Amino acid sequence: QSVALSVTQNYYQYIGEQAVVAAYKQTVAEDKASLDSAQLQQKSGMQTIADVLEAKSALAQANADLISAQAQVRADAAALAESCGLPPNQHIPVAPLDVHIPPPNITPSIDALIRYALHHNTTVSADAAQILEDRATVDADIAAGLPTLSLSATGGKRFQNGLLPSQNWSIGETLTVPIFSGFKQSYQIAEARAEERSSQASLDSEAQSVSLTIYQDYQTFLGAREAARAANLAVVSARASLAAAQAQYKVGLATMVTVLTDQAALTTAEQTQIQDITTSYVDLANLANALGLIGLPKKLPLGDNA
Repeated sequence: QSVALSVTQNYYQYIGEQAVVAAYKQTVAEDKASLDSAQLQQKSGMQTIADVLEAKSALAQANADLISAQAQVRADAAALAESCGLPPNQHIPVAPLDVHIPPPNITPSIDALIRYALHHNTTVSADAAQILEDRATVDADIAAGLPTLSLSATGGKRFQNGLLPSQNWSIGETLTVPIFSGFKQSYQIAEARAEERSSQASLDSEAQSVSLTIYQDYQTFLGAREAARAANLAVVSARASLAAAQAQYKVGLATMVTVLTDQAALTTAEQTQIQDITTSYVDLANLANALGLIGLPKKLPLGDNA
């Protein structure tokens, strides 16, 4: 379960950064087009050299951002390989992040998820098992200080040469009374009961922690999912605004500053969209881990309340 969570987190970090690289490549291409347009306008006398310098500066920054993002992709690829138990330089082919597909909905309610976790989370189950063990220890310590009565019965036949067989039967009762050995027995019982109370406290604390984790991951996922939808609209709007600014610049109705500003806005919107989508999937992985699952199913085996 721990390995699955680590692989999932590194996987989405990796494909998310790949999508960022793709966005930066598009930004570089757009900035190159802006530089070509500025140089053409400057040669025709419609714009000054200042536009060319601004376009060159923006292109240089876009290239720097692209190089940094590419380095981060390599680091993320190494982290994914390591979490899979492979050498860091082992290439793992993965499908790219599709930013046009929204994160899935969670069908079960938050209350159903919490109830499921309290019965299936591995840490909670371990604490519950420890309580049963401690209770058994208390019962055993109490029984060790009490008298015990046991019954026994035997029967058989004995054969000897030249003699008739003889039968032997016996029934017995044995009463065992423990001898007083100070207060050792009482101390053992008290210690065992203290261990049981401690285990119960650990179970209550862990159950509270798991419930809080599930609630937070659930709400974080819903927030990231809605943010991804809003970011998608922002990307569409920013792309249309950039196209309009580029067309206006070619006919002298907009400045290079406007074009570069719209380009930066589009890049920011795309990065936000990618971040929100990858965050939502990581939140899903965290939620599944808190539930005691490797993957989050659409429905949980919780009956009508699911």
